[in-house]
Amino acid sequence: MSLHHEPAPVVLFVRNRPRHTWRTLEALAANTMASGTPLFIVSEPARVRRERYAVERVRELARTEVSAQRFAAVTLIESSADRGLAEAVVEGVNWLTGEYGKAIVLEDDHLAAPDFLYFMNACLRHYELDATIGSVCGYSPLRALPPGVAGDVYALPRTGTLGWATWDDRWREVDWNLAAYDTFRQDEEARTRFDRAGADNSRRLDREMSGRSVSWSTRFGFWQFLTGRMTIHPRDNRIISIGGRGRWGEGHGFPANTALADRARPFKLHPVREDPRVTGAVKRLYTACPARRFARQVSAALQWAAPPLRLSRVRSIAEP
Repeated sequence: MSLHHEPAPVVLFVRNRPRHTWRTLEALAANTMASGTPLFIVSEPARVRRERYAVERVRELARTEVSAQRFAAVTLIESSADRGLAEAVVEGVNWLTGEYGKAIVLEDDHLAAPDFLYFMNACLRHYELDATIGSVCGYSPLRALPPGVAGDVYALPRTGTLGWATWDDRWREVDWNLAAYDTFRQDEEARTRFDRAGADNSRRLDREMSGRSVSWSTRFGFWQFLTGRMTIHPRDNRIISIGGRGRWGEGHGFPANTALADRARPFKLHPVREDPRVTGAVKRLYTACPARRFARQVSAALQWAAPPLRLSRVRSIAEP
């Protein structure tokens, strides 16, 4: 059962990027709801010997955060076995949603706007009883909505992985073994519907089932499709990825929306359904030939070469 009047807990998955982790924590701590938010930091272990130093630096940052009193409480979980991000996310969200009824999920390269937590908590409360909504995402893949589309949020038939959240009742429904895939694989009409917000969806699912990738988001997105669930996104982008290493957009080789609000933006929540104009715009964004995707990756790489974003209202912990 969800605790309606309590801020949702945040789980942050980290491994071996101290600089990214520091910036992620700084931005999150600058949020207006940070002091009332429980934070759980899941630190994955080094996969090879050369990662050990970086992993320990990340854990030192996390230990400092435990005593910094910038959040309601900080719990550090230092994993000893390398499960991989997909398994870590599934297990972590299983536990956290079971305890709190809901959870907000971040990774170590997610830079949040000052009202990210406020927006996510408002959406979690507002859409909790809307059976058509499966998750909430703080990221907007679109820099601007198509002409004539109104409202401060929109719904997409695909999963968002940059600063997202869900509820326990939705997460418990997911079939992580994807028993429906064999039937889906041969159903061209179903594949077309699955790809209506991006032709990458079916390809990613095929790679997942062939063992060429392991992704919690692909499986969660397939569940949302099978059950008719949508993801809520903001008109004004409230989170970006600073990770690089090919992580443009949501990490699949697509263009990123790098516009991030530097102050709280007013918004109103309302019942929302899929708008074909928005879905079509997102499909065009996530469907591109390899040459165009490569050009966008180069453009995004040049953008990340710019000076880092400065958040003046952050009370900083020791910078790595």
